[in-house]
Amino acid sequence: TVVANFDPIAAIVTNSPRGVGFLNGLDFGKSTDLSFKFGMLTGFSPYDHMDLKLPGFENGGQNFLVEGQDSANFVGMWMGAGHLRFYYVGHSIDAYREYSLLVPQSSGIKIPFEGVAYRGHGMVAALDTQNGKESEHTINNVQPVGSFTDTCRVAFEPAVAKEKTSITVTCVGEMNLLAGDGVTLYLPNFALSVNDTSIMNVTVSGALAFAYWHEMQMVTLAIPRNIPRHSPLQIIIPLTEGIRLPSEGVVKDAQGIKLKVDALEGPVPPTSVRVQGVGALNQTH
Repeated sequence: TVVANFDPIAAIVTNSPRGVGFLNGLDFGKSTDLSFKFGMLTGFSPYDHMDLKLPGFENGGQNFLVEGQDSANFVGMWMGAGHLRFYYVGHSIDAYREYSLLVPQSSGIKIPFEGVAYRGHGMVAALDTQNGKESEHTINNVQPVGSFTDTCRVAFEPAVAKEKTSITVTCVGEMNLLAGDGVTLYLPNFALSVNDTSIMNVTVSGALAFAYWHEMQMVTLAIPRNIPRHSPLQIIIPLTEGIRLPSEGVVKDAQGIKLKVDALEGPVPPTSVRVQGVGALNQTH
């Protein structure tokens, strides 16, 4: 009889409502708090460790204290770019238990400039415990974060202060946009002509759609069809819909003109875009 020896296998659980999420900031390229919730089927012993690998994330490089519900049981550190390690320093636990950890902004962690893709972004966890190992556990429940990298632009025609204009918004997303996802364009100091209606006919990447002007100086609409990632999102609001440029013109790359996208596969909070300048003396610059 041959006796076979096998290394014990550890098991981690990260399905919903567990997984990776972000708090206090969903801006691509910006710092955030990272939440990691998981269950352990095989328990922890002192000095066991777990690695969390985050493709595209930079090495924060800052010493930090783990926060969250179970912060007293773990010590965290950066092992390299997008690679966090958590050492267990609590009492031995052999039974199943849920854990909740928070990696604070002070650790230097930032959301990648290209955002975080829907369904995981390739994030994995690895375990090395006395009760067993798991070399690569794919984390599929990850909060998505949308990104337009540096592609969003807003242009006007004609570019004449105080006059009616057509507005063209062009962006290329790092996430899929689905029919029904919402878009908000913030246009401070713009106005709707007195005789024009707040319901507008626009085109979105070649498809007809309705948009709505709000007195808070913004336009909202729902995307009428799916737009795959890396495909242009182009919104055209015709001159005939009655939006007027500000009487004082528009400063080039004005910070107040922003785009927000409520997308299932990666929302983008209000984000400044590249903006064509419009001179107040009927001169574009």
